[in-house]
Amino acid sequence: MVLLPDAGPLITLAYADAFDLLFKPQWQVRIVDMVLEEVTRNATPNGQSIGPWVAQNSVPITPTKTYTHYKESQRLASVPRRANLGELAIQEAMHQMALNEPDHTGKFPNSL
Repeated sequence: MVLLPDAGPLITLAYADAFDLLFKPQWQVRIVDMVLEEVTRNATPNGQSIGPWVAQNSVPITPTKTYTHYKESQRLASVPRRANLGELAIQEAMHQMALNEPDHTGKFPNSL
């Protein structure tokens, strides 16, 4: 399983029009909600291709409290913090995966 940890890899794949490379090894792909927000909140050519790709391929979106807090700040008309939220969200998501899905977090086959 691949959890897309940052906007950078998505932007690079968007430039190359190569999102399908993520599925070649038969990986399950997920994206963190805050990372998706970061790459789609501005009207850029890359953001306009990433959102539809996520929807068309039914890429699961991993929810985080970081994103929920960000959206709540927007709703309350306060200026939400933007710096490093993607990084905070991926850390949160990885902690949750380690606790809730230990089979997906760093186990190697005994043959290694």
